Amino acid sequence: MEEKPLRIAFIEDDPIYLRLLKEHLYFLPWLLIVFSVNSIKMFWEKHRAKADLDILFIDIFLPEKSGLEALPKIRKKLPNTQLIILTQHEDYHFLWKAIFNGADGYLLKDFPMSKMPGFLKIVKAGGALISPSMSKVLLQHFRSPTPEPLNEILRPKEIRLLQLFAEGYSYEEAAQMLGISVDGVRYYVKRIYKSLQVKNKTDAVQRFRDYLDAQQPPNRIGDPNRPEDDP
Repeated sequence: MEEKPLRIAFIEDDPIYLRLLKEHLYFLPWLLIVFSVNSIKMFWEKHRAKADLDILFIDIFLPEKSGLEALPKIRKKLPNTQLIILTQHEDYHFLWKAIFNGADGYLLKDFPMSKMPGFLKIVKAGGALISPSMSKVLLQHFRSPTPEPLNEILRPKEIRLLQLFAEGYSYEEAAQMLGISVDGVRYYVKRIYKSLQVKNKTDAVQRFRDYLDAQQPPNRIGDPNRPEDDP
């Protein structure tokens, strides 16, 4: 009995990258590229007609809606499909969000395209695709001791200030929103640096983001409180 071909699809808005990738896959007898689209909206239109997929590769930054935002609903609609983020962004916050939202892998686009058939065979055999540099991030996270919660180190106004910095607000804007002077912001910044034992705003904001990651459990599909948005 002839083996059923591996059915894959791509949500990718870079036509040159997609064309080069397909050139390494088209003539594999054990593989079928069911379709490729450049947006989440187009994916839902295609998927309704061609539902069965073994692997779906999803880019992050796409027109109208990002791949990360779309992951939860895709995971719910395609529970048996391997969902793999395919991106150029080596950002561990994206990695965490992808995993929490239902991704089965996170592959950076820096690999030689000739390796893609081998990657597909790994997934077909039940393995997971995570780029080495991102795997290292995961290992470091689980090996690292849990940091002390910020709410036990900082005052509420100091945490709020870090939140404003994380959202991109300047000293002047943060001062206005907190109802204090710019000198007041500088005073709190010095206290924050001392309490967190950091030397700059970038490191302080990173500690704040780590704190948020630790506070928020994985938002997986199946949570009845999670709203489902339309494609």
